[in-house]
Parts: sequence; C-alpha cells; structure tokens
Amino acid sequence: MSQPPFPGDLHAVRQAVQAGELQAQDILAQAALAAQSQACRHAFMPGSPQYPATPPKNTLTGNAGPTLAGIPVSVKDLFDVAGEVTAAGSKVLAQAAPAQADCPAVARLRAAGAVLMGRTNMVE
Repeated sequence: MSQPPFPGDLHAVRQAVQAGELQAQDILAQAALAAQSQACRHAFMPGSPQYPATPPKNTLTGNAGPTLAGIPVSVKDLFDVAGEVTAAGSKVLAQAAPAQADCPAVARLRAAGAVLMGRTNMVE
C-alpha cells in the first residue's frame, strides 16, 4: 500500500482527526484499500457490507461528535451484527437465521460513531 499507515490505535486516530491531521473520508478510503488488498484477501468474509464512500453525518470534526465518529472498524464473525448471519467460521451455522440485533459490543461501537467496514473471517 502506498499510503502511510494509520496512527497506532483508535485513540490516536481520533486525536489525529481532531487535530486536523486526518480527514474521515481519507481514513475510510485508506481502510477500504487495505481491506481489498491482496494481503487481506481472506481476512474479510464474502458478502461483508460495502465500504462507505463517504463518512456518516456524525463524523468527527474538531472536538464535537461521538468518540469514534467516522472511524472504520471491522467486526469478527463471532459477534452478532443485526441482519447478518453469525457463522463463527462454522459450516453448521452458515445457514442460521440472521441476527435480530447487534451484540452489546457492536451496539457500543455504533453508538460511539464507528463505521462498520466489514466482518472478519474465522475458521472452524
């Protein structure tokens, strides 16, 4: 990847956005490139949600907004995401009904303004 990596963690990314060193749309674009790269070809599940082209309206600007507003995250296929099957890498669970609601961890990420970039794969 030709773009520089993100700062070390979500907190550092948020601080960089607040300081005007990073823009939410650039973070989303860089995350989408990384997720679609050859190095990550097996990391994300087929059928994961599409990567948003633009950040949500609650995107962090200055000191306003939710804690993770506009910052992309992925969710392991062990955690329920509303409307998606949580197979946990198992062929047995692959045909299960979609989750009716987000698990508490995903709900908290969404409440904090994080953008779900996809589901990461697991093996049985």
